[in-house]
Amino acid sequence: MSDIKPEQSNEAKVIEKYNKVLIIDDELALVHNMQDYLENHQVGFASAENAKAALELIETDLFDVIFCDIQMPEMNGLTFLETIRHKGITTPVVFFSGFYEKDMLQVAMQLGAFDFIEKPVTEETLIKVTERATEYGLLQRKIADIRDAKDSKQKKTLNEYKNKINQLVVRKFTAAHANREEK
Repeated sequence: MSDIKPEQSNEAKVIEKYNKVLIIDDELALVHNMQDYLENHQVGFASAENAKAALELIETDLFDVIFCDIQMPEMNGLTFLETIRHKGITTPVVFFSGFYEKDMLQVAMQLGAFDFIEKPVTEETLIKVTERATEYGLLQRKIADIRDAKDSKQKKTLNEYKNKINQLVVRKFTAAHANREEK
């Protein structure tokens, strides 16, 4: 059976979202709140108390988004992100922390973090960031799938996806900047 649907012939194959989020934090109350928020929106989830346990989950399951605390014992969030990127895992990673440290945030973004949200995490923020990061991840996977396309329709689709990603990134940084100025 072909992965190509007739109505989507300009795409190499249909890329599905996994409808699952991974939450990494040793603060169990926060994890439970985030899980409740995700359940309210029919989003599946898994959680890990530390980065090492999360690495094991990533080996056996697929996630649309990974939410990760920056400060954790044994392996911090930055080392976790660097580790998964070296393994070729491109899942969008969103960091959260109880404090805003500009230098750490810059390093996270340089390593390829998708976004940063401050604790406490609200339901509205969690869902909005989950939706944007999921869309970003889907577009990245679609781009990877058609990158070597010879077909002009596929190349046009590739450019459309790249434009959508640029729009998501602009919205992300605009929203992050607006949140900082409000404080």
